[in-house]
Amino acid sequence: MMSTVERGSTLLSRSSSMTSTISVKRELTPQSSVSDPALHHIHDRLDQLDCKVRELHSTVLTKNGYVDRRNKEDESILREFDAQRSLTSKIEHAVGKTKTDVNQIRIDASHLRTEILQLRTHVDELGSNDALLHSNVIRVQNAVNQLQLDVQRLHTNVCTTGADVCQVQAIVSQLRTRMNHTERVRFNSLAHTVHAPITPVPFVEEDGTVRWPEFFPRTVWKFWCLKRRNRVHRLVELAEFYQLEGYQYWGRMPHPHGSIFPGDGYLSDSSDSSDLPSDLTRAEAARLYPEACHQALAATLGLVYYKIRNEVGEGPNQHIITTTHKRAHDEIGSIASGKPKPAKLSRRSNEISPAALHKIVPPGSAVDTKSIVSEGLDKLGWNAYGSQVSDEAMNKLKDIVTDEVNSLLLQALERGRIKIQPSRMERNQASQQAPRSSVPCQDRLARMVLQARVMRICEQLLRR
Repeated sequence: MMSTVERGSTLLSRSSSMTSTISVKRELTPQSSVSDPALHHIHDRLDQLDCKVRELHSTVLTKNGYVDRRNKEDESILREFDAQRSLTSKIEHAVGKTKTDVNQIRIDASHLRTEILQLRTHVDELGSNDALLHSNVIRVQNAVNQLQLDVQRLHTNVCTTGADVCQVQAIVSQLRTRMNHTERVRFNSLAHTVHAPITPVPFVEEDGTVRWPEFFPRTVWKFWCLKRRNRVHRLVELAEFYQLEGYQYWGRMPHPHGSIFPGDGYLSDSSDSSDLPSDLTRAEAARLYPEACHQALAATLGLVYYKIRNEVGEGPNQHIITTTHKRAHDEIGSIASGKPKPAKLSRRSNEISPAALHKIVPPGSAVDTKSIVSEGLDKLGWNAYGSQVSDEAMNKLKDIVTDEVNSLLLQALERGRIKIQPSRMERNQASQQAPRSSVPCQDRLARMVLQARVMRICEQLLRR
């Protein structure tokens, strides 16, 4: 520190001596010699150097400035020492805490060592159960694989079920459409009076879609008027809409009217029943044969054609008679005749007339001729004697027979008016054996009159 002071004083003395020397030399310079340009330049240069020297002289430290500067540096050094001392105390405090932490860590390490020993014991115990756990894991893995297969199968079944449900829904919708169509047709089958309403019947496509006609007759009378000459275009329109089939054979149907255009304004078919040409369309067939087209349309809409025709009163050689005129005509006829009307009888009567039985089973010839069904089956023949059927066989027949015609046959069988004649095969067997008593004959009758045979015989009788 002393060397620094000495070095500063030496520098200060040197600078002061140099400044005084330069100033003295400048003062000794004559002013008259400034006329020379070179001297003038030198003089300017010296002025500049003089300014520089003054600036340096102002920046050079003096003794007091140096002392102040040294005192400031000493104060900063003291502050630095104080900071280092506080830092050292902090470090010592931190070292004490670190020692405490190290001791705690040692204690924790001892506890950790103890726990590691316990954990090793537990690991050894778990190692003994490793085989059991491995088998359980394999079993669980197999169960998971089976569950995945079941889930895949279930997903496949769900997809299949979804497709089936969609198909069932489509079928149900089609069935609903068909049921609605059937209900409308069934309702129309009850309409046969002149002013009875007709329910519109839609046309059901193959995919189940429903189309409704633009024009539809709302009553039976409007439907019947479709045969008129001025309404035949409506008949053609409905025939095309409902796509009536069998129009190739409409020309072969029997036609009640002889003329093409009768006096009442209705169209009738031609009496020529030759085959239709191959290029005849449905519209042309409807125009040529409106009667057949009208009947086909009535069947499509569910209308009973013969009931409507009987109600309207149109026959082969008569015109339409209204219901009021018909009723008045009947009343006039009944008053004029003066005879009491016979009482109406129900269709199913307990008493059966021989004429009705003869209509069902013809006498004589039906017994002697060939069998109605086949040679191996039984025949129904007229019985002139009493009944040979036991009560037990008759009860069995009552349980089987429920139809009207079968009921008539059963009542006739009870009263002994008809009998079952054995077939040719049974006759041959009976001729070879001894005569049987009446009880086996009744048992044979009970066996023979099964439901299938009775139904077949009745069907053949109805066909005749």
